[in-house]
Amino acid sequence: MNRRANLILSILLSLFCTVQISHAQVVKADTLVYPLSTKGQSFENYLVSLAWNNNPEFKTFASELKIAQTEVLLAKRAWADDWNIVLNLNENNIQTSTEGGEDIMLTDGTNMALDDAGLGELRTILETSGQAINVNNFPRYNFGLTLNLGSLLTRGKEVDIAEERLFIEQLNEDQGKFDVRGEVYKAYLVYTQSIESLKVVTRQEQTAADLYDLMKTRFKNGSVDFDDFNQSQDAYGRALGALTTAQEKVALAELEIQQLIGMPLTLAKFYYDENNNGG
Repeated sequence: MNRRANLILSILLSLFCTVQISHAQVVKADTLVYPLSTKGQSFENYLVSLAWNNNPEFKTFASELKIAQTEVLLAKRAWADDWNIVLNLNENNIQTSTEGGEDIMLTDGTNMALDDAGLGELRTILETSGQAINVNNFPRYNFGLTLNLGSLLTRGKEVDIAEERLFIEQLNEDQGKFDVRGEVYKAYLVYTQSIESLKVVTRQEQTAADLYDLMKTRFKNGSVDFDDFNQSQDAYGRALGALTTAQEKVALAELEIQQLIGMPLTLAKFYYDENNNGG
């Protein structure tokens, strides 16, 4: 019985570990780009947030996602376009016109018949020149309802298509977050490495400058020959060239970051310190 319990426990632990590993492998896109106001995040992540919010290339993802969301809403409401309602209001009336027509001469028999029927008031109307009688026998209200059955049957598919497009735009936005983080991380790594290289080259240039000054002094007092002096001069020239190249690499790396975040790197550092130090 103990062996069976141990076996069941081992299986449950294995399943638990598998589930945990599975969840650990899934990266939530929301963790790729933090809000700018998030405190305690690294400077690199803050630069990622700046790039996501300021760079037009990445801001378009939000617009495309909003458009896709609106298309889903329109597709769900489009069923109303399949119905047509018609409502008419009519009056039963007698309309008269005094244009055209000939006078009507009623006979004595007709006059007597009208009087007997209590319709003597019609005599004046009938005898009026150009009289026309129009009787409209339409119902007072007309109501109609039509349905576009073909569109109604395909409406659900259109909603499905719109929702799939929304899902694709959500994936595109997630991919954009991966891209912006990768680009900023890479640019910042190049920037920091270029600064470290500049520090090394700066020390080498200072050493070459000191040696050149020493050899120049000794050459003037004749303690070294021209070849030694010339070698120190050449070494100092190469060190100056390397220093210029290293400084250029730092400047270009900084420019690459600024192009991503939309502001000078020094200003970004100021905002970062303000946000994290409560300034």
